[in-house]
Amino acid sequence: INDKSNFNNTYPKVLKKALKILKNQNIINLDSNLPLESIDKELTDFILNDSNHLFNLVHLKNLLLPNDIALKAKMIDSGYALICDICCFENIKEDFGIEALEKLFNAFYRILLDNIDTNASIGIYGDSAVVILLPKCTFKVANSYLQNIANTIEKSKFVYENIYVDINILIDLLPIKD
Repeated sequence: INDKSNFNNTYPKVLKKALKILKNQNIINLDSNLPLESIDKELTDFILNDSNHLFNLVHLKNLLLPNDIALKAKMIDSGYALICDICCFENIKEDFGIEALEKLFNAFYRILLDNIDTNASIGIYGDSAVVILLPKCTFKVANSYLQNIANTIEKSKFVYENIYVDINILIDLLPIKD
Protein backbone atom coordinates (compact mmCIF):
# COMPACT_ATOMS: atom_id res chain seq x y z
CA ILE A 1 0.00 0.00 0.00
CA ASN A 2 2.74 2.45 0.91
CA ASP A 3 4.93 1.76 -2.12
CA LYS A 4 2.78 1.14 -5.17
CA SER A 5 5.83 1.01 -7.45
CA ASN A 6 6.79 -2.38 -5.99
CA PHE A 7 3.53 -3.91 -7.18
CA ASN A 8 3.64 -2.70 -10.80
CA ASN A 9 0.82 -4.47 -12.67
CA THR A 10 -0.21 -6.60 -9.68
CA TYR A 11 -1.20 -3.60 -7.54
CA PRO A 12 -4.98 -3.96 -8.12
CA LYS A 13 -4.76 -7.72 -7.45
CA VAL A 14 -2.81 -7.13 -4.21
CA LEU A 15 -5.42 -4.64 -2.96
CA LYS A 16 -8.28 -6.99 -3.81
CA LYS A 17 -6.51 -9.92 -2.12
CA ALA A 18 -5.79 -7.88 1.02
CA LEU A 19 -9.42 -6.79 1.13
CA LYS A 20 -10.64 -10.37 0.71
CA ILE A 21 -8.39 -11.62 3.55
CA LEU A 22 -9.57 -8.88 5.90
CA LYS A 23 -13.23 -9.47 4.98
CA ASN A 24 -12.90 -13.26 5.46
CA GLN A 25 -11.49 -12.71 8.94
CA ASN A 26 -14.33 -10.25 9.75
CA ILE A 27 -11.75 -7.54 10.40
CA ILE A 28 -12.95 -4.99 7.88
CA ASN A 29 -16.15 -4.67 5.91
CA LEU A 30 -15.60 -2.92 2.58
CA ASP A 31 -17.35 -3.44 -0.69
CA SER A 32 -14.91 -5.01 -3.17
CA ASN A 33 -16.58 -2.98 -5.94
CA LEU A 34 -15.23 0.28 -4.55
CA PRO A 35 -12.69 2.12 -6.71
CA LEU A 36 -9.12 0.99 -5.98
CA GLU A 37 -8.20 4.42 -4.61
CA SER A 38 -10.94 4.12 -1.98
CA ILE A 39 -9.89 0.59 -1.07
CA ASP A 40 -6.27 1.74 -0.83
CA LYS A 41 -7.26 4.61 1.48
CA GLU A 42 -9.41 2.39 3.71
CA LEU A 43 -6.71 -0.31 3.97
CA THR A 44 -4.04 2.31 4.70
CA ASP A 45 -6.22 3.81 7.43
CA PHE A 46 -6.80 0.33 8.83
CA ILE A 47 -3.08 -0.50 8.92
CA LEU A 48 -2.18 2.82 10.52
CA ASN A 49 -5.03 2.52 13.04
CA ASP A 50 -3.93 2.27 16.67
CA SER A 51 -5.22 -1.29 16.94
CA ASN A 52 -4.79 -3.75 19.81
CA HIS A 53 -3.67 -6.56 17.55
CA LEU A 54 -0.01 -7.41 17.13
CA PHE A 55 -0.53 -8.53 13.56
CA ASN A 56 -1.47 -4.98 12.60
CA LEU A 57 1.89 -3.55 13.63
CA VAL A 58 4.48 -6.16 12.82
CA HIS A 59 5.75 -7.01 9.39
CA LEU A 60 8.29 -9.65 10.28
CA LYS A 61 9.38 -12.30 7.85
CA ASN A 62 8.26 -15.85 8.69
CA LEU A 63 5.87 -14.73 11.43
CA LEU A 64 2.58 -16.60 11.11
CA LEU A 65 -0.77 -14.87 11.48
CA PRO A 66 -3.45 -16.19 13.89
CA ASN A 67 -5.26 -18.43 11.39
CA ASP A 68 -1.97 -19.81 10.04
CA ILE A 69 -0.62 -20.73 13.48
CA ALA A 70 -3.92 -22.43 14.40
CA LEU A 71 -3.90 -24.47 11.17
CA LYS A 72 -0.26 -25.42 11.61
CA ALA A 73 -0.91 -26.57 15.20
CA LYS A 74 -3.73 -28.83 13.99
CA MET A 75 -1.34 -30.56 11.58
CA ILE A 76 1.26 -31.35 14.27
CA ASP A 77 0.70 -34.56 16.21
CA SER A 78 3.34 -34.22 18.94
CA GLY A 79 5.49 -31.65 20.62
CA TYR A 80 4.98 -28.57 22.74
CA ALA A 81 3.93 -24.98 22.36
CA LEU A 82 5.21 -21.95 24.23
CA ILE A 83 2.55 -19.31 24.72
CA CYS A 84 4.09 -15.91 25.43
CA ASP A 85 1.74 -13.20 26.67
CA ILE A 86 3.03 -9.63 26.60
CA CYS A 87 1.25 -8.38 29.73
CA CYS A 88 2.35 -4.76 29.46
CA PHE A 89 1.10 -4.43 25.87
CA GLU A 90 -1.70 -1.91 26.56
CA ASN A 91 0.34 0.15 29.03
CA ILE A 92 3.24 0.58 26.62
CA LYS A 93 0.87 1.55 23.82
CA GLU A 94 -0.88 4.11 26.03
CA ASP A 95 2.28 5.53 27.65
CA PHE A 96 4.68 5.52 24.69
CA GLY A 97 2.68 4.88 21.52
CA ILE A 98 2.58 2.32 18.78
CA GLU A 99 6.21 2.89 17.70
CA ALA A 100 7.52 1.86 21.12
CA LEU A 101 5.30 -1.20 21.04
CA GLU A 102 6.64 -2.20 17.64
CA LYS A 103 10.23 -1.80 18.86
CA LEU A 104 9.46 -3.92 21.92
CA PHE A 105 7.91 -6.62 19.80
CA ASN A 106 10.81 -6.64 17.35
CA ALA A 107 13.28 -7.00 20.25
CA PHE A 108 11.16 -9.80 21.75
CA TYR A 109 11.00 -11.56 18.36
CA ARG A 110 14.81 -11.44 18.08
CA ILE A 111 15.07 -12.99 21.57
CA LEU A 112 12.76 -15.80 20.45
CA LEU A 113 14.74 -16.44 17.28
CA ASP A 114 18.01 -16.53 19.23
CA ASN A 115 16.70 -19.02 21.80
CA ILE A 116 14.69 -21.62 19.88
CA ASP A 117 15.17 -24.41 17.39
CA THR A 118 15.07 -23.52 13.71
CA ASN A 119 12.22 -26.05 13.21
CA ALA A 120 9.93 -23.99 15.42
CA SER A 121 7.05 -21.97 14.01
CA ILE A 122 6.31 -18.59 15.55
CA GLY A 123 2.97 -16.86 15.19
CA ILE A 124 0.70 -14.28 16.69
CA TYR A 125 -2.40 -15.44 18.48
CA GLY A 126 -4.95 -13.18 20.10
CA ASP A 127 -4.39 -9.54 20.99
CA SER A 128 -1.00 -9.77 22.67
CA ALA A 129 0.17 -13.37 22.57
CA VAL A 130 2.85 -15.14 20.60
CA VAL A 131 2.79 -18.90 20.10
CA ILE A 132 5.91 -20.94 19.37
CA LEU A 133 5.19 -24.41 18.03
CA LEU A 134 7.94 -26.93 18.75
CA PRO A 135 6.99 -30.07 16.78
CA LYS A 136 8.29 -33.44 17.95
CA CYS A 137 9.95 -31.73 20.91
CA THR A 138 10.21 -33.38 24.32
CA PHE A 139 9.03 -31.67 27.48
CA LYS A 140 12.62 -31.38 28.71
CA VAL A 141 13.81 -29.60 25.55
CA ALA A 142 10.73 -27.35 25.37
CA ASN A 143 11.17 -26.40 29.03
CA SER A 144 14.83 -25.60 28.31
CA TYR A 145 13.73 -23.20 25.54
CA LEU A 146 11.25 -21.62 27.95
CA GLN A 147 13.95 -21.10 30.58
CA ASN A 148 16.40 -19.66 28.04
CA ILE A 149 13.80 -17.18 26.75
CA ALA A 150 12.70 -16.21 30.27
CA ASN A 151 16.32 -15.71 31.41
CA THR A 152 17.16 -13.59 28.35
CA ILE A 153 14.06 -11.42 28.88
CA GLU A 154 14.88 -11.02 32.58
CA LYS A 155 18.45 -9.91 31.77
CA SER A 156 17.32 -7.55 28.99
CA LYS A 157 16.45 -3.91 29.46
CA PHE A 158 13.97 -2.13 27.26
CA VAL A 159 14.69 1.58 26.92
CA TYR A 160 12.58 3.89 24.79
CA GLU A 161 13.53 7.55 24.38
CA ASN A 162 15.94 7.28 27.34
CA ILE A 163 13.20 5.91 29.62
CA TYR A 164 13.45 2.41 31.10
CA VAL A 165 10.24 0.48 30.38
CA ASP A 166 9.35 -2.39 32.67
CA ILE A 167 8.12 -5.29 30.56
CA ASN A 168 6.36 -8.38 31.77
CA ILE A 169 6.05 -11.40 29.52
CA LEU A 170 4.41 -14.56 30.84
CA ILE A 171 5.37 -17.83 29.16
CA ASP A 172 3.36 -21.04 29.44
CA LEU A 173 4.27 -24.48 28.14
CA LEU A 174 1.55 -26.78 26.78
CA PRO A 175 1.44 -29.92 24.66
CA ILE A 176 0.53 -28.86 21.11
CA LYS A 177 -2.53 -31.14 21.13
CA ASP A 178 -3.94 -29.02 24.01
